[in-house]
Amino acid sequence: MSKDEPRWLSASELDAWKAFSAMLIKLPAALDAQLRSDAGLNQFEYLVLAALSDAPERTLRMSELAVLANGSLSRLSHVVKRLE
Repeated sequence: MSKDEPRWLSASELDAWKAFSAMLIKLPAALDAQLRSDAGLNQFEYLVLAALSDAPERTLRMSELAVLANGSLSRLSHVVKRLE
């Protein structure tokens, strides 16, 4: 193999990669379903509440909260209205 040629995964590495990839795809939906069942919240709503609970005086600017929750200001506004 030349240094410019990529090294392909072995059979066992490929099996591990496939299992890891499947977990990455399935985990968010499973976590979301569990949160909805246990608390009536989705992951984004939970992230918003978690960020606020960690913030000094439990307050944050909406722009900071959107970054911490990994969402847009528009989405955040809708969630905040719902959570109020």
